[in-house]
Amino acid sequence: MKKINIGIFTTARSEFGILLPLLKRFKKNKKFRSKLFVGGTHYLKSFGKTVNEINLNKININGKFNFEKKSSTSFNTSINLSKSTFKIGKIFNNSNLDYTCLVGDRFELIPIVTNSIINKIPIIHIGGGETTLGAIDNQVRNMISKASYLHFTSSKTYSKKLVEMGENSKNIFNTGSLAIDNIKNLKKISKKEIFKKLKLDINKKTILLTYHPETLQSNFTSSHILKNLFKALNHYDFQTVITSPGYDLGNEEIKKNIFKKIKEKINYFYFDSLGFANYHNILPHCEFIIGNSSSGIIEVPFHKVPTINIGSRQKGRLRHKSIIDVGYSFLEIKKAIDKTTNKRFRKKLSKMKYKFGNGDSCKKIEKIILKKHRLNKGNVK
Repeated sequence: MKKINIGIFTTARSEFGILLPLLKRFKKNKKFRSKLFVGGTHYLKSFGKTVNEINLNKININGKFNFEKKSSTSFNTSINLSKSTFKIGKIFNNSNLDYTCLVGDRFELIPIVTNSIINKIPIIHIGGGETTLGAIDNQVRNMISKASYLHFTSSKTYSKKLVEMGENSKNIFNTGSLAIDNIKNLKKISKKEIFKKLKLDINKKTILLTYHPETLQSNFTSSHILKNLFKALNHYDFQTVITSPGYDLGNEEIKKNIFKKIKEKINYFYFDSLGFANYHNILPHCEFIIGNSSSGIIEVPFHKVPTINIGSRQKGRLRHKSIIDVGYSFLEIKKAIDKTTNKRFRKKLSKMKYKFGNGDSCKKIEKIILKKHRLNKGNVK
């Protein structure tokens, strides 16, 4: 059988960590010819220049469509997307792809979707059917789902949602979260090693904070929310590891508030990006994570570590018992922090069953793509 040419696209740090095990699996299978195309914020220093993580994993990059404007104003975002559309058009013109593979819900994926449609390349979408009512990601995710041929979801609930949206149930498969494949295959390092690597005090209780802009419906500014968040944290002596917000409108305001706080307090440590390996090696040693990142909802529960989820950005996703949802007030946030120390709460987490698969997503996805391609003889365009 002719090799299946799959174009795998990544635009942000969160996607690559999820895609890595799939990239490695395709590389080992002689029936596939996978090509990786890298763009979005991967090349921006202000977001950690995460292309370096790709290079460290010795993954060949077949093309790039990097953002040129660092600031995420509405106009700059439009410029970045329009230029990405042109660059991605050239990629499609030169690559002879059978399928396009995308993960998630970032708006940076839109130029890839439009080029796939124009070039009649079927889209394989990983992570559809989810809901995030506090971010434009929800709209983008649904747009991608409506344009996709194959759907790989992380739960039965999300598969059902796609059917309700009108997608063909024969092309929807619950394969679990790809991130768990990566976590299970991750090279583990000791607490001593990871704390030394990140220049942290191993004797201090540590937490992890990631806060993104709420790109939809919020009556509060990021400055107001972060003020309450930091006020609550001031009541404790935590060593706080902070990672950068994503490339969303309003991220500069969040960074400004974070940098101001770091100057005031020595126990705050900022990283543009920890990288997937560092992130999941430090997580098991954290008291909790706090903010509004999707990782707190999807990946952190695998480690049975509490997540304090602030606001509505992740509203609509499935929840584990480890998730403590709070509003924006100082009292709500402080009460949630106190709950993470509760012995009964911690005991419940130790027995918690994980909802998003068991780490065999790659194997399932690979098998399904081969079967569907063979049945259609590659003729699904």
